[in-house]
Amino acid sequence: MREVSVSRIDLLTKMSERKRDLVAEETPLHVFLNQTHYVTILCTPSQLKELAVGHLLSEGLLKSTDEIQEVHLKGDGKCLVRLRPNVKVETQIAMAQPFARLIVSACGSTDYWPITKLMDRLNLPEIPKGFKVEAKILLESVKQLNKLAEVFRKTGGVHVAAIYSREGELKALAEDVGRHNAVDKVIGECALFSALRSVNFRDCFLAL
Repeated sequence: MREVSVSRIDLLTKMSERKRDLVAEETPLHVFLNQTHYVTILCTPSQLKELAVGHLLSEGLLKSTDEIQEVHLKGDGKCLVRLRPNVKVETQIAMAQPFARLIVSACGSTDYWPITKLMDRLNLPEIPKGFKVEAKILLESVKQLNKLAEVFRKTGGVHVAAIYSREGELKALAEDVGRHNAVDKVIGECALFSALRSVNFRDCFLAL
């Protein structure tokens, strides 16, 4: 967030005024796999390592964080993701060529790509049978989500996402100008710190 000077127009009184107000920020994040540029994501400048890792996982470029050797965030908006030697990064990037290399905050990829092809490429596992979450837990999770969305309360200009266990325990929360970015951030946070937070994705649900 940053404070800027804006023009506020009151439609009821038909009056306008200049005032200082908080607005949500958007900056580019350039993600590199080893030394190769993979994607530029327009996003809110927070939880950037988590965003990079979550994006690579949700896009199917990486199967797990075990394939990552190091994640280094530089001050110039670059995130360098170094993969382990046994991971063929060239093959991974070649598989992703049909997708746009610029991800905007409004609607994700700037290129059209049939969702059916993405689903086939990810080879998603089925949700375990019998997975249930109590209705009251879903309601409480959304209430908590709105209370914790600090940037949204102050700016009204971001989305919020969170991952909860089926018992309603909060595992990760993120805010971003792009809803898909917020989702990638919580995926990345849980994946990077799964051991510390006892996160099992098969036993969790996503709230937006």
